Amino acid sequence: MIEEHIDQLFKMSHQCTLRIRIQALILLFQFLKTNSTLPDRFFRVLYEVLFVEELKINSSCQQFFDVLYSALKEDFSIPRVKAFIKRVLQVAVHAEA
Repeated sequence: MIEEHIDQLFKMSHQCTLRIRIQALILLFQFLKTNSTLPDRFFRVLYEVLFVEELKINSSCQQFFDVLYSALKEDFSIPRVKAFIKRVLQVAVHAEA
């Protein structure tokens, strides 16, 4: 039953507005961190949201970076954490001031 809800949250995190996507990510993180590890599917969605142009001007930006930080702290894959940090820095450099 919970797996169905988790699948729905993953669908929402791909298709809805940015605010809803971030809320879905927060809920997914809360559900999934109780397991031993976060699935690659979760990190794929986080990576996808980094490229949303709306993130730069949205008030939900802080919430997104909070969940990103928490997820990276929980991740055991050092290469993936490095890749995320590199991508965040690239997005920051190319963002308009």
